[in-house]
Amino acid sequence: MVAPTCAATRSALAKTMGLGRKPAEPEQPEAAKRTRKKVAA
Repeated sequence: MVAPTCAATRSALAKTMGLGRKPAEPEQPEAAKRTRKKVAA
């Protein structure tokens, strides 16, 4: 067991560092729809 004050301090530090969370996904713009290139006949 850890002292309550120590646990609270460690918890606050971890939250500020972003530990215990999934990394935020950077916003990705929708990829342009692929279309076939027109081939010159």
